[in-house]
Amino acid sequence: VKYNPPNPAVRRPPGKPEKAFPWEYVNLDDILVDLKLPPETLEVPVPKYFRENARASRRVRDKIVTGYMKVRHGVDKIPVEEEAVEAEGSKMELAQSVEIIQRNERGRQGKQRALLVKELREEEKRRRNYDAAARMEMDPELAAISIQRLFRGFLSRVRATAAREEELVFVG
Repeated sequence: VKYNPPNPAVRRPPGKPEKAFPWEYVNLDDILVDLKLPPETLEVPVPKYFRENARASRRVRDKIVTGYMKVRHGVDKIPVEEEAVEAEGSKMELAQSVEIIQRNERGRQGKQRALLVKELREEEKRRRNYDAAARMEMDPELAAISIQRLFRGFLSRVRATAAREEELVFVG
């Protein structure tokens, strides 16, 4: 990735090498798509040159962190204690577990039943609307008036378009 700023005052000197950006990465999406593999199947190793390029900056960062630890805490290393967290489910009795599972299953079945009833209602409503539309017949006189109205509107639009074209030809 080359960064080329538009402002010449921000450009790097010509003899100085370009630094790697921290957001540089290897894009393996195309390879996964070509091989038709899900992302979980690919274990991506960190490339050697990433580790080698960032080694000096890691050393500097480690020195800064060690310095802060000496200043703030007076030690080189801070031990990290792992807390033994017990899962809440391990203290649960069998009856409570069964009750929770039953409640969840009844809720799931209730949602499923509600969706089915809703779908059946919508289908019944569509069927009633279709039947009502099929039974309703229009008065022949009203139908003729409606057709004449639509045709006259169409005819006037065609005439207006032709008049506009004629005027444009006349104007040039």
